[in-house]
Amino acid sequence: MCGRNKAGNVRRYSDYRAYINGNPVGCMAMIDYDPNTWKDIQKGESLFIHRLAVKRVAAGQGVSKALIDYAKTQAIQRDIDAVRLDCRQKMISSNNTLLQMMMTNI
Repeated sequence: MCGRNKAGNVRRYSDYRAYINGNPVGCMAMIDYDPNTWKDIQKGESLFIHRLAVKRVAAGQGVSKALIDYAKTQAIQRDIDAVRLDCRQKMISSNNTLLQMMMTNI
């Protein structure tokens, strides 16, 4: 998955989905370097979670915890000390189509 920053530069994300009974119920995008959003963090210091979302029908079932735990496991495997979560209301409303695409069962 790719996203564009304000300058139009392409950022490469890996997207991850969570499923319950074969149905997609959550998603997140993860990247290991994000100088546009996190200017003071050097490559290899953090993993960054963007666009974390869970469908209402799966609320309270541990979906977001499972996705964040996966990111933490990835950080440990990559010898990275921090996982950072980017949360902005504007991103949620302006990227509704992107979130719907990520939730699609492919």
